[in-house]
Amino acid sequence: MKKELIVFFRYKPNKMDANNVFADLTWEDVVIEHGVLKSIQEYPVNELKHKDLHIVCSQLKIKGVKNTLKESMLEQLVSFYKLKERYGRLNDDSDPFLTLTRKDPQCPYRLLNILFSDMFCEGLAQLGNVADRFDLDTGKASNNQLFWEGIQEAFTSTSELIENLHFNDEVLSELHHINFKRIVFHDWRKLRVMWKNLNGEYKAALGRYTMSGNHSSNFFDFCQGQRDIYYLQKHLEAKPNLNATVAADLPDEVCIDSTGRPASRLSSTGCSSTTKHKGDKSEVIDLLCDMKADHANKKTKDVHWREKEELHLEKEEERKARDDAHKEEEHLYGQWECARLNIQQLSAALSMETNELLKQDIQSDIIALLNRKKMLANKLNLN
Repeated sequence: MKKELIVFFRYKPNKMDANNVFADLTWEDVVIEHGVLKSIQEYPVNELKHKDLHIVCSQLKIKGVKNTLKESMLEQLVSFYKLKERYGRLNDDSDPFLTLTRKDPQCPYRLLNILFSDMFCEGLAQLGNVADRFDLDTGKASNNQLFWEGIQEAFTSTSELIENLHFNDEVLSELHHINFKRIVFHDWRKLRVMWKNLNGEYKAALGRYTMSGNHSSNFFDFCQGQRDIYYLQKHLEAKPNLNATVAADLPDEVCIDSTGRPASRLSSTGCSSTTKHKGDKSEVIDLLCDMKADHANKKTKDVHWREKEELHLEKEEERKARDDAHKEEEHLYGQWECARLNIQQLSAALSMETNELLKQDIQSDIIALLNRKKMLANKLNLN
C-alpha cells in the first residue's frame, strides 16, 4: 500500500493594497467615537500605516498632509469629520474648505472680532514668536497653523460676539446693510492671508496718518474709504497692548510709543526730534493727557466687555433652562395623556367584565391611575 504524504502549507496573506481597499471610501466608513478615530471601514486605526492614512486622506479630499506625521493626519481626519458632522455634510463629497471661496463684505469684520476676542488676542500677540515644542512636533510651527486652525473653527461657528459690530459711530453706521451672520467657509490659509492684507493696509494708513503736513485727527480720513481698516484701529484702541504686534515692521519714520500712538506725530523729522519745531511742547502735554485718558478708557472698556460676555453666558444658561423645562413639561404631559387613555380603556373593560376578582383588579388599577393622573395634573397646573 502506497503511503501518501500530505503537506499543509500555512496561508500567508498578501499585504493590504490601500489603493484598492479604499478606492470607494466615504465619510460614512470613518468611525469616530468621543472625538477619537477608531477605525476606517473594518480596519482598526492602529493597524493602518502612514501610507494607508495618506491614501485615506487623499480619498476624502483632505489636502496638506503629504509630509505630516501619522498623528497629524489622524487629527485632521477627526477635525474634518466634526466640521462635516456639524453642518450635516457627511454625505456630501464636496468639502466647504476645499472649494474656492470669495471674501464677502462681512468676512474681515468677523475675522477681526475673533482675532481681538479674549480667546485669541493672546495668540495674536505672540504671532512670530519662537514656536513651542508642541507646534514643532506637529509640523505646524512655520506658519502658526495651530493658531489659524483655531481661528477657522471659530470663523465657521455662530456667536453673538462674532456676528455683531463691537463699535458704533458715524463711520461704522454705514455698514448696516451687511449680514454679519452669513458664514463663508474660508480655510485657515485664506483667513491668514486676509489678516496679512488687513495688517498691510493698516500699516499703510498709519503711515499716511503720521506723515508730515497732515493735520486731521480722524484716522478714517487716511483709510481711503476702507471701513474694515478703521474697524481694526477701533479694536486696537480697545486693546492697545496689541499695537506692537499689529504695527510691527513699520518704516523708520513711523514709530509707535508705549500707548500705541505714532510718536512721529510729535515731529515731522523722526521719533527723537520733538524739540525742533514750534508747538511740540504742547503736543507732548496733549499726548500725556491722552495717555491717561486712554488708560482709564481701556479699563472701562475691559469691564464693559467682561460684563457683556457674562450677560451672554447668563442668557445662554437661561435659554438652556427654559428648553429643559419645556422638555420636562412635554414629558409629563405625555405621561398624563397616557394615564387618561389607560383609565378610559380600563373603565370600558370594567363595564363588560363579569368575573368579580378581575373586576376588583381593574378597579384597583383605575384608582392607581387616577391618583397618578392627579399628581401629574398638579405638576402641570392643569387643575
